[in-house]
Amino acid sequence: MNFRFQQQILIIEKCLKKRLRDYPERKKESFEQLSNAINNFGKMLREDLDFDSFQPDVSIINRIENISMNPIFICGAMKSGTTLLTQLLDNHPDLFVLPGDSHYVNKLNWLKNSNFESIMNSWLHRMINPTGKEPFWFLGPEIKEIEVFSNYLFYCLTNYRHQDHFLSIVTAIFAAIHVNSDNKKYVKHWVEKTPGNEFKVSLLNKRYPKSKFIHIIRNPLENIVSLEKLTKLRKRNTTMIEHSISMKNGFKVAKKNLTKFGKKRYHIIRYEDLVSNPKEVLTNLCRFLEINFHDSLLIPTENGSPAMSNSMFKENRLKGEIVNLSKEERYKSFLSNQQINNIVDIIYKEALYFDYHLGDNRNPFFRVINSTRLHYQAAIQKVKRQFPKNK
Repeated sequence: MNFRFQQQILIIEKCLKKRLRDYPERKKESFEQLSNAINNFGKMLREDLDFDSFQPDVSIINRIENISMNPIFICGAMKSGTTLLTQLLDNHPDLFVLPGDSHYVNKLNWLKNSNFESIMNSWLHRMINPTGKEPFWFLGPEIKEIEVFSNYLFYCLTNYRHQDHFLSIVTAIFAAIHVNSDNKKYVKHWVEKTPGNEFKVSLLNKRYPKSKFIHIIRNPLENIVSLEKLTKLRKRNTTMIEHSISMKNGFKVAKKNLTKFGKKRYHIIRYEDLVSNPKEVLTNLCRFLEINFHDSLLIPTENGSPAMSNSMFKENRLKGEIVNLSKEERYKSFLSNQQINNIVDIIYKEALYFDYHLGDNRNPFFRVINSTRLHYQAAIQKVKRQFPKNK
């Protein structure tokens, strides 16, 4: 198997280089080539591994069972800092952080109805290419860790059909990371991140009543500039006004969730505070999580390897560093005065609650009128996309 394994690794590495050149754009050709290479890799593993004879390490199973009901869910809008926050938590000795965006809560039905092959391929892809940029290979490109992941995934999906299938994935990744005796972390929580988790908190709480939630928010004007760049690169139809309304709803639900679950279970962080004063913010976060502060929190990593920032601006994609641009007001170079006024009119009240003072000099009456007009305009655009006229 070793020769075949190495050949597959070389093919995937070639595809990863193409994917990296495209980042953050997701070009169809390079993305499909990478997906096909990883699917072929998974097929080879399933042909060569003897799943039926595999017996797990009981201590690994016990350790993950001890923390299985104690997840931490990272919440927040896309481009709000969720990736940075996850990278900072990654190397803390009390935490086990999953790679990339798992989309767990959005894929509950898929997980429930999918077979081993589909789940394995999906998560091989997520571990080989967690974020579309370096570092790749969350588990490393070595045969042992990947075999351990595959064996544990099959064993858990087969033997624990009654439980949430996602816990089988968590167990398999945990086992692969801890296959080396010198890398044993006796963790207290596993950490999952998917932008938009804040809108599914009630469902996540129902499944994991002891879970905790960390919601990161960002200056809406800066956040929307990044979202607009991503939208254009990936040729999506979402308008700036729709981004603004979505962000407004995210701020509203942050307040609602905090009120409902209280400060012991729901913690809100402002991105600007995190990057300008990381030690203070992360010390407070540790109190919330009931873990000790650790110096590793100040260095962004992915499974211990220095991680690159997820900025939409190439010059800010630094590895292993917290990039502090909190005072630059970059949005002024990208948004017109009318665009700024429209965004502010939509989100002013919700942003002010979290101490974002945007357009305080605007007339409140005209702000409400313009916001109502923009909401109506966005609703019409959405309907037109859903029901396009036949040409």
